[in-house]
Amino acid sequence: PHWHLPNDWPAMQPLETPFIVPVRLADIAVPSKIADKIQYVDLFPDFDEGVKHLAYAIKSAAKARVSS
Repeated sequence: PHWHLPNDWPAMQPLETPFIVPVRLADIAVPSKIADKIQYVDLFPDFDEGVKHLAYAIKSAAKARVSS
């Protein structure tokens, strides 16, 4: 897999407001230049737990947008 984001993209996104939720689907290393700058949901090795985290992130973002 290839990871490519503009260098300033993470800085433009408020940490408390998910815009894109990257997920790790397999046992691959996330490059440190990405892992150090953005948050992601890990669906490996525990897929069910990862889906719970992903659902929580989506629900939290939806609630924040509705209440703003």
